[in-house]
Order: sequence, then C-alpha cells, then structure tokens
Amino acid sequence: MKVKLISLLCILMLLISSAILNISADGKEQVKPYDLQVDLSGYMGIADNSSAALYVDVKTANIIFIDKQTGHRWTAFPENVNTADADKFSSIIGVTYTADDGIEATVQAPSRETGFEIKKIKNGIKTIFSFQSESTGFSVPITVKLKDSYIEISIVYSEVTEKGKSKITDIELLPNLMYGSNDENGYVFIPDGSGAVINYSDSVSRKDTYSAHVYGSDPCQDIISPIITDAKKALLPVYGAVKDNSALFAVITSGDVYADINAEMAENALTVCSKYVYREHDLT
Repeated sequence: MKVKLISLLCILMLLISSAILNISADGKEQVKPYDLQVDLSGYMGIADNSSAALYVDVKTANIIFIDKQTGHRWTAFPENVNTADADKFSSIIGVTYTADDGIEATVQAPSRETGFEIKKIKNGIKTIFSFQSESTGFSVPITVKLKDSYIEISIVYSEVTEKGKSKITDIELLPNLMYGSNDENGYVFIPDGSGAVINYSDSVSRKDTYSAHVYGSDPCQDIISPIITDAKKALLPVYGAVKDNSALFAVITSGDVYADINAEMAENALTVCSKYVYREHDLT
C-alpha cells in the first residue's frame, strides 16, 4: 500500500446566525440578546464579540460557542445525550491510523487513551491532542478562533507529529458539534445533490449513514481502485444544522478537496461533521 502525505492547513469556518428573526412594529429587525444567566461554570472565556462568544473547559477540552442573537449554546460535547454510550460523544477529533500490522484503528480525543494541552492564542485557543502507546504515538494540533462574524477551526497539518510505524490516515473534526437527539426540534443540512435536510426526529425510526467526498472522488484513485461505483458526491464544501432558532453553517475554506462530509443517524440521534484525508491510499 502506498500513501501520499497531504501537507496543508485544513480550515473550517462556522457561521452562527439566527434562523428566525424578530420583527418590531415598525418593520425593523430586532436582535434578541443572549441569556447572560446561562450556566458556564467551569468554563473559561476565550473571546467575545457582538455576534458570538467562545468558551473552553480546560479540564475536558470541551468548547462552547454561544449565539448572542438567540442565546443558543453549541457544544463540542453534546448535552443530554440520549444513549447509554455517552462517552463516545465527548470528543473534539477522531484520528484514524494504521497499526503495525496494517490494520486501521480509530481513537477519539480527548479520551482515556489520549492527552491534551491547551494554549491561549489571539482570539482563540490551540489544543494539541496526543496519543502514546508502546509501539506508536502521534499528536494533532487544532486551533479555534473567534472572528468578526464567524468561528474558524483549523487542523494545523504542518505541526502534526508521528512516532513509530503507525501512520495517520484521516482526521475527523468536531464530530458531535451538530449532534441532536430525536426529541429535539431541528434538522441537519447535507450537500446531497442540490441540498437536503434530515430532521432530528427522523432518527427515532431510522438508522442510516451519509458519506460524500467533496467534489467527488479523485479520478486517478478511481482508475487504480474502481471498487465503489455508487459513491456520493458533495457538490459544495458545506453542511450545517438548525436547533432552537439558531443556525450553524459550516464552510470548508481550505483542504476542501481532501474532505468528506459525513452524517450518521443511529441510537435515536443524528449528527453531521467533516473528515479530512491526511494520507491518500492506493492498492499498488
């Protein structure tokens, strides 16, 4: 198996906006202030502007974005998880790698198997996740920054390190930020065809997955390994979610040609996220 290392910075831009506007008697839009009484005990304020606020829990690495128009809080670790296996939803990234025997494995971070270090940077944080075992080890840094009208999340590929024979193949970013259980009012948006929505309530009766490579698969890879003939294609590098009158719209602004957009409906819940290829595979 040959691998090709992709060296670049993958950037995900999150736009937070109100899904429903409040209109006053004179026809002008009214911006609803966010609830100053929201419980943020244990969290450290990182950045704040007129549209959003960013907080982090230095003990768990959990991130919270607050939409100031609606007061909704988007959390990397979803609240009120409707499943017995709640631990798997407490992750910022998921790293897939090949072990010494060539078999792929995936580790979530943070977890019992991984550690992390948080550093303050201008208008945000840099979190370095690390994994170490007897035969392998790696570290993956990500940055989260609050900009004027959006939040920018980046995987800093140039600073990813690896030890031993195991090699990273894919990195999944904020897999549960847009998580919702079947009793929540809202939906996720995926770029399937001209665009499609899936209601959170649909997860009570269905179990399904959606995975599409942005702009479609690499034609060269198709020639080498034409195994999947019905692979989905994401025509645009976007996805999103709407919950409690707050919308989160994600745009992949860098590294989009190496990205997959994944949605999973299972265990009475639904989520959508993006995954980035760190090494390309072929079978020669």
